[in-house]
Amino acid sequence: MLILKPNGFREHYADKLVYMNETIKIQNTQEDQLLVQAFQAGDKAAFDRLVMKYKDKIFYMVFRLLGDQEEANDLAQDIFVKAYLGLPRFRQEAAFLTW
Repeated sequence: MLILKPNGFREHYADKLVYMNETIKIQNTQEDQLLVQAFQAGDKAAFDRLVMKYKDKIFYMVFRLLGDQEEANDLAQDIFVKAYLGLPRFRQEAAFLTW
């Protein structure tokens, strides 16, 4: 929805949205780092929280690539199994989602 206001308002509003989006990304990255650290320290529930946070995003990304719901479910599960097995060695040089 575009709100018509005096000149400059749209640009100012867009800048605020970009700032808010960047703030959310930073908060998500920090939360992910804490969850990874907790998992590496032995808190297995931290991985459950990561799965709950990203399961839909991973599924839809895979589904768009494959176009098959069952295959997408299987591959999404495989992705999380590999993440679980590799997470103890994760050095946080990348964001959890992109890793």
